Amino acid sequence: MIGTIHLDICAGKVLFDLLKQLEPDCIAVEISSFSVRYRQKHQAFWLRKLSSILKELPPSKRKHLRIRLLKRQLIMPFEWQLAKKYGNLSSIPVVPVDSGEISKRELPSWKDELLNTDNILLAVSEQDVSLDEYFSRHYNQAASHLLERNESINQFIELVFDEQWCKREKTLAERIFGLCSTYKRVVYIGGWMHLLLHEDLPSLARLTRAVTRERFLITGNKVRKI
Repeated sequence: MIGTIHLDICAGKVLFDLLKQLEPDCIAVEISSFSVRYRQKHQAFWLRKLSSILKELPPSKRKHLRIRLLKRQLIMPFEWQLAKKYGNLSSIPVVPVDSGEISKRELPSWKDELLNTDNILLAVSEQDVSLDEYFSRHYNQAASHLLERNESINQFIELVFDEQWCKREKTLAERIFGLCSTYKRVVYIGGWMHLLLHEDLPSLARLTRAVTRERFLITGNKVRKI
């Protein structure tokens, strides 16, 4: 299992190198087949619309943190892109294993709700910070919960692992077990929170612990074994 920080595209090379080291015969990615198809069809339109809206903003706001993250959100996730690149080079299957419930609800709304001038003006009204500072906070949070077993993890779990999340974890686990019945060495790539192991928490890592040999956390240019 490989955990990433979503939108951290600088981790792409490290992820690709880790895949070469692990030599999987199948890669499962935390994305749904619906999301892949929908993004392929609508990505260019989303980016054109964002570009049009940005022309209405003061130049000083066009490189705001929220704009930079939004651009990354609109393109195909780097985890899927790198997995597909490795899969094509190694002639192995790359499988989208997410349920699609969230993407079916959210992606069609982006063109009107996410990509409108009022929402973007509200986003850039927030205090701006650098990408390095933003991802550094996320690196520290991931490392704290996965590597250090920080005591605040109980509060974090209560906020994140609601009924919908737990249902999604079970779907991911079922699909990974299905792949493991066919392939000898399956590598899963997804957000780091799915790798949490905590008593009584139905996380993906806990549900698939019977078939999981190793867990890795990627933060920027570092790979940490959990």
